[in-house]
Amino acid sequence: MGGFFYLNAWVFSSLTDARIAARDFLKAHARLLDGKRRESLERAVRLYDQELEIIRIREPDAVFFGPRSSKTIADWTPAVRERERQILTRARDLENRAIAEMEEALP
Repeated sequence: MGGFFYLNAWVFSSLTDARIAARDFLKAHARLLDGKRRESLERAVRLYDQELEIIRIREPDAVFFGPRSSKTIADWTPAVRERERQILTRARDLENRAIAEMEEALP
């Protein structure tokens, strides 16, 4: 289980970085479109902002912690893992909505 403790934090960090990049990319490219296509990408940007808001968890609600934190595997309790699952479920739902908006923007 110890390996998963560190892997969990690394994957979550990668997820967060990817969502920041996606949001910034969509924001920059939405300006190149007009009308409904632009509005769709702007909605996708807002959805990524919402996703980032829920996945950027800070103390005392810390989850997805890893080797850089002062936490140990003993702190990665079933309750913490359940909170992580709930956060990722909400993030997935926002992600699906953002993807639908991007599909609307396609010609």
